[in-house]
Amino acid sequence: MKKALITLLVVAILASALAFSASAANFEHLADELNALGLFRGTDAGYDLDRAPNRGEGLVMLIRLLGLEEQALACDSETPFSDVPAWLKPYVAYAYENDLTNGTSDTTYSPGSPCSAQMYVTFVLRALGYSDGDGGDFTYAGALDFGKKAGIIDDSLLSGDFLRDQMVAVSYLALIAAPKGGDYDFLINKLIDDGAISRETALKVLAKWPLLSELAALGSGLDGSENMEMKIKIDADLGSLGALLAGMGMGANFSIDMDMSMVMEDDDILAAISMVMDIMGDAREMQMYMADGYAYVDTGDQKIKTDAGLSNISGILAMTDVSQLTSYPLYITEISNDIEGEYTVYSFNFAEGYVNSAMGMASGLIGSLGLDSMGAGDMDITISGIKFYADSDGALSKIAMQFDVSATINMGIPMRMNIKMNMEAEIVATGDSVKVELPGNLDEYEEVDREAALAAAA
Repeated sequence: MKKALITLLVVAILASALAFSASAANFEHLADELNALGLFRGTDAGYDLDRAPNRGEGLVMLIRLLGLEEQALACDSETPFSDVPAWLKPYVAYAYENDLTNGTSDTTYSPGSPCSAQMYVTFVLRALGYSDGDGGDFTYAGALDFGKKAGIIDDSLLSGDFLRDQMVAVSYLALIAAPKGGDYDFLINKLIDDGAISRETALKVLAKWPLLSELAALGSGLDGSENMEMKIKIDADLGSLGALLAGMGMGANFSIDMDMSMVMEDDDILAAISMVMDIMGDAREMQMYMADGYAYVDTGDQKIKTDAGLSNISGILAMTDVSQLTSYPLYITEISNDIEGEYTVYSFNFAEGYVNSAMGMASGLIGSLGLDSMGAGDMDITISGIKFYADSDGALSKIAMQFDVSATINMGIPMRMNIKMNMEAEIVATGDSVKVELPGNLDEYEEVDREAALAAAA
């Protein structure tokens, strides 16, 4: 069996897990919290998060965020609109009577027409007390930019179609945004005082936010730190595969130790990675470098360079976006902190949809490396825990992640592999102090294609 298969599979998994993408995430966990607060009730089909919201749904959310649903349901005023269904009439009547919304014509409200991100953010800004009228705080055309400043939307929520999923996220962010006027730090506190939501339930929602703020501050300390020196340690329990290998007289150990330095120089990434690996009894050292868009690999037996596959891995392992992990508190479902020796340790997990987006990235990376043709496939990955370690100065010092991985490999016959992996990355230095030392003989490295690079690593 090619031992490089296991090695590269694990590296691909870990690399992908350190480069999360929010685009595929879903916010069902936030819908649950809004539902508990009485602010989001879904449809006959459940939360129905994967379709676009309509104007009627956006208006109902506006009224709920204003804490005015009880008053709206009691409204029996008439409107000039002939296209409003019975269940929505009191909401539209109340909103129209109080200048919260207008129709699409003199006689139509168009409740079933799509509610765009711009439209919904306008609704939410009104709920926060901002005006888009003449001489108001913002204009409809500038609603998204104003919404970003108000903290109720960001580019990650605008990267694809605006669905009920994103509507839930914007609504949730609105709860912890400050209404205009300065009387409240959070809209949710105003809703509590107005009696619109349960204080007990609201406090459960708010409980995690101080820790999320601290976690975000850790990540923001790395923002702009494109230069980084790290020590990374990976080990794995090969489980049933390890037992099988041991029965065959093969080693079942798995460990990788890396020292990595990475520097951004203009549009180029310079990196030096020293790896000591012990994979199933095969101990070896490997040096990897990045420069001029190439990855240079010194296996001890060969010196090769390639511009595909391995270059992508080392680029991701450089972790240029490590701070992104704390940029989106919307995606964290649970969080706690504790003291471990000299560190304050933040333990947390991501929402399933957010993790799945990274797992999809892992599958794509495996395909791009050609690992699928070597027998790896049908991969299922669970991140069972993430820890951020803050030192006594409050700076992010270490990251630890645990993974449960199940994948099918082909050792003559298809076999299911179950392994548990642990990774710890220690941040040694950031900024101008980081230096990358490249060997002077890179011109001697033989350029090969991806398949040859994989064969050399095997």
